[in-house]
Amino acid sequence: MTDSTDTAVKPDSTTAEAGEVPFIERPETVRALRIVVFAMGVVLVLGFVAVIGRIVYLVSRPTAPAPIGVGVAAGAPTAAGRSGAIDLALPAGAQIRTLALDGDRLAVHHISPDGAGIVVIDIASGNLMSRIRLTPDVPAGGVR
Repeated sequence: MTDSTDTAVKPDSTTAEAGEVPFIERPETVRALRIVVFAMGVVLVLGFVAVIGRIVYLVSRPTAPAPIGVGVAAGAPTAAGRSGAIDLALPAGAQIRTLALDGDRLAVHHISPDGAGIVVIDIASGNLMSRIRLTPDVPAGGVR
């Protein structure tokens, strides 16, 4: 017959032997844990100070200048020294149909006696990016 004391759980290295102080309660372990917790608290406080400092820095610095032609009064000097006006040469008799703004690019759709077209301008620099002529698609026989 087997005795019930043979199946008892034997202590491992993490449990204390009879009369021995458990690892977690040893003075050197408690001191090390206090140091680690204090160091993590200091890192946490420094992180919060860094985040708050960055927010204050971003809020207090002046905003970037607006691109030419966007929120700039005509004739007002800009960071590049240019005036806020951009000259766009369109064909004689042209009428602007639509304008489309995407970032710092402006697309101008115009119709003139010579045909329709689209002009794309970089409003940050004032440079003409492209000029597209729109032509009707006529089948080879001339009749649709």
